[in-house]
Amino acid sequence: MNHARVSAPVVVEADRAPMVASPDDHRGAGGLFDDIPKANKDSIVTSAPEEPFRLTFIDVTCLLINRTIGTGIFNGPQVIMNGVKTPGKAMLLWFCGCIYCLCGAHVFLEYGLNVPRYIINGIEQAVPRSGGELHYLQSVFPAPRYRKGTVILVGVMFGISFICVGNMASNCIDCALRLCQLAGEDDPGRAKVRGIAIAIATATCFIHAFSRRGGIFLNNIFAVVKFLFLLSMVVATWVVVGSPGGLKRFADETQLQTRSSPNSEDEGTSAAQAFLFVVFAFFGFDQPSYVLGEIKHPRKNFPRAMWWGMGMMSVLYLAVNVCYRLMLWQMLVVPASVQVQGNVAEEFFARIYGNKHGGAQKTVDSFLAISSFGNVVVWTFTAARMKQEIAKQWFLPFASFFAMDKDVSFGRLLSWMEASRLNPARRLGRFFNPSSHKEKTPVGAFVLHLITCIVLILATYRMSARDAYLMLTSLFSYLLAACFGSALALGILILHWWGPPKTKTVTPKHRVVPEQDQEPAKQSWRDVTKGVINPTLSIVCAVAYLIGSLYPVIASWIPPSKSPTGKPPSVKWYAVPVTAFCILGFSTLWFYGFMAITAYRGHAGQNEFVYRCHPVFAYADVSSADPERHERASAEEGAALMRRGGLILVHEAIHKTWRAREMNGMVRGDHSNGIPMRTRTTQPSDRQPQQHANDLSNTDFAGFSQDLPFGGGAHEQGRPLQNNAAQTSRRPVAERIQSEGLFSSVPISPLTDTSHHI
Repeated sequence: MNHARVSAPVVVEADRAPMVASPDDHRGAGGLFDDIPKANKDSIVTSAPEEPFRLTFIDVTCLLINRTIGTGIFNGPQVIMNGVKTPGKAMLLWFCGCIYCLCGAHVFLEYGLNVPRYIINGIEQAVPRSGGELHYLQSVFPAPRYRKGTVILVGVMFGISFICVGNMASNCIDCALRLCQLAGEDDPGRAKVRGIAIAIATATCFIHAFSRRGGIFLNNIFAVVKFLFLLSMVVATWVVVGSPGGLKRFADETQLQTRSSPNSEDEGTSAAQAFLFVVFAFFGFDQPSYVLGEIKHPRKNFPRAMWWGMGMMSVLYLAVNVCYRLMLWQMLVVPASVQVQGNVAEEFFARIYGNKHGGAQKTVDSFLAISSFGNVVVWTFTAARMKQEIAKQWFLPFASFFAMDKDVSFGRLLSWMEASRLNPARRLGRFFNPSSHKEKTPVGAFVLHLITCIVLILATYRMSARDAYLMLTSLFSYLLAACFGSALALGILILHWWGPPKTKTVTPKHRVVPEQDQEPAKQSWRDVTKGVINPTLSIVCAVAYLIGSLYPVIASWIPPSKSPTGKPPSVKWYAVPVTAFCILGFSTLWFYGFMAITAYRGHAGQNEFVYRCHPVFAYADVSSADPERHERASAEEGAALMRRGGLILVHEAIHKTWRAREMNGMVRGDHSNGIPMRTRTTQPSDRQPQQHANDLSNTDFAGFSQDLPFGGGAHEQGRPLQNNAAQTSRRPVAERIQSEGLFSSVPISPLTDTSHHI
């Protein structure tokens, strides 16, 4: 785990007001997009959403529900039965999926609440941030790397893999197929299906870029509809079974069926492939970690939403599968050649509601279209944030474009209409208030997400829609869920066994630690997570999650003896694992290619790649940042107030440059826990006076110079916390950094260079 020492600027803005459109915002604006700043190819400035736009407990729970309920619960049972052959084993596989889901949720909770860690004014603490597995893996496996915290191999491997397969191309294809079938086309053309799928992917990206609030509202609607639909299936089943003659009727039908014992020679491999679909059906617990930095009060709402959401989904999934087995027992014991031709969900609705005029098929197709589109909506929202975090690592070309935040929202359109007098002063409540919709979104990440989604849709053009869905779904589950899930679970065990890396205790008055006064501090993972995570439960969940993730990774390499249907499979059995490892190999080559380029430029041009990051923090609980409360509270009470909500990352400014090596006489490239290592001896006359850790008076960040109230040092000027920021400007910090071009003149020195991973 990287214990990144935070350097300038560390700012706490206690009373950040919601962004409201003002006359200054429209003054001199001649066009709709005239005041959108252009991207700087060497700098990235991102901001967390303002308080009214943050995700609440309900929003996060709906993210989990909408992502989890997709096509897996409807398309999965048929594939799973083809793999395990018997209903008892199928139910056991779904039960194992529940265990896998809950253990995975605990693993992501443990990482999210404790990684990454920072030293802020001498206090080591975890700050929840978006990025999920990207930051967790880089914290546990910090080498090989270009430099400490800069371009790490595991981060490049995950980043490239996520960019390649981290989208809902499979659900776009499935949604397009269901829409065509609803229109009466049982066998639509491949071009038509791909065209509709691309239109679906484009529409969802546009929705989230145009209106963040609208995209979240749409996600919540889909989550409620899906949950109620599955609940109605459970209720309807027991109503029909409990009706007079219900059980007897289905028992009589069962006796009319011929029973068969399918060949089980290749059951190990088929079961592994079937478990991949169970993983895909349950794999939604990772979503909150992608947007953790955008959650309101993350330390409180993140665990609550995770357990409520995944707990409800585990119970509901098991209940629906019990209904399938209860009502469809006769179907599950017919020969495998017949099973593969039918759809479990369609047969279920035919038996519950009847199949007059093909009503069962239309019901399944319509809800599968809704589920698929809802999955695309939620995944587009979260995956774009993840790809923005990947771009901020700066190993991608055009990284500044893909990581940029831009305001192209509906609120901007309303503001432009008001400024142009195209919109009279008639508003339906607060909905048409520009401030209710004006918020920056990761537009560049949406473009990257759309491009990769279209590439996958077109790459499977020669396959049928069903085969493309199976291939892309299996690849997603194998690479992102199973392979990197194994690494995450192994990381938890490593942290428990060896503990987090040593970190130096930093005094509030010094940037460097006097070696004669302090020794490196060593803590166990149990000490770090004390009061947050139960260590025994942590180990149990990590082991279970590791086993569940490794099983399909290993078993998928065992060739099956033959297809369950007796026909040659449309997709080769080795296609998924081979493709996954090709992507991992390509990402590894990408990392070493980056290393080769930096080595060549360093040798030929005497330049080196420098990555600097300036985070800005705020208190998650606004009440704990009340200056009057600070003055009344004792040091212990103040520390308790800070710990209650903790800090959150509100702004982040990143700069990369190729710097001449002659400028580095004072500092080596590598850093130890964010502390520069000197390479030459300076004379006493050459030494500069030591400054306070947050003293920025001689830099372009002078307006941000503040102390954290409970960081371990007193206020030297005796002024309230927020006064300096208020006197400098009322504009958000990120806007001041970007508009004033502060990066252009940041001095290259050990005191301002923060070449580390955040």
